[in-house]
Amino acid sequence: MKPEGCLTVAECIETNYEVSNDALLSIIIGSPDKAKKVFSCFPTLETLEIASIKELCKAGLTKNNALRVKATLKLGKNLVQQPLQRGNKITSSKDIFQAYNAMFKGIQQEEFWIILLDQRNRIIKHVQVAKGQKEYCPASAQVIFSTILKEDCNKVILLHNHPSGVSDPSPQDKELTRNLKNGGKLIGIEVLDHIVIGDNEWSSFMDLGIM
Repeated sequence: MKPEGCLTVAECIETNYEVSNDALLSIIIGSPDKAKKVFSCFPTLETLEIASIKELCKAGLTKNNALRVKATLKLGKNLVQQPLQRGNKITSSKDIFQAYNAMFKGIQQEEFWIILLDQRNRIIKHVQVAKGQKEYCPASAQVIFSTILKEDCNKVILLHNHPSGVSDPSPQDKELTRNLKNGGKLIGIEVLDHIVIGDNEWSSFMDLGIM
C-alpha cells in the first residue's frame, strides 16, 4: 500500500483519509486553480454555502460549476440534517436542537416553524409558517393557530432561528410567545415551548422558566 503522503485525492477519499477542502472542490469543478480562487473569495465552507450562484460566478466559476458546488453543499447538509419524523417523541429541548440545528445552517434570514404534537408529545408534523429578514420574522398568530387547527392537534412547540448566531430570546420573541400561549389557552391549544436556535447553541423558553 502507498504511504499516506503518496495517495491521490481519489484514493484518499476511497480510503477515508483526510482531504483538504481545496482538493475536494477541485474535483467538483475540475480545476485546482479555480478552487483556490474560490476559497480566496470565500475562505470557509460557511461563507461558501451562503454565497449566491452569481457571486460564485464572479469568483471565476461557470454557472454549471457554481450549481455543482451548491448542490454538493446541499447534499452534505442533507446528510447531517435529520428532522424529527412523525411518531418521534419529544423529551427535551435538546431533541429539537439536535434535529433542526443543521437545517438553519447558512440561512441568513429568520424562519419560523411550528412542531405539532399529539397528546403523548409525539411528532405529527413540522410546518414553516413565516420567513423574514435577518433580525425579524413576521410570524402571525392567525396563521399559526389556523395551521394547528387544520391538523387537529392541541400541542405545539414554536421554533425559529437567529442568524446572528446568538440564541438569546429577544423582547419581540418573548412578547410573541406570551401572546401565543395566552391565545392558545382560549382555543384549547397548549404551547409547550419556544426554542431559538443560534450558531450551534439554543435557548428554550421552558428551560429558562419563562414559558
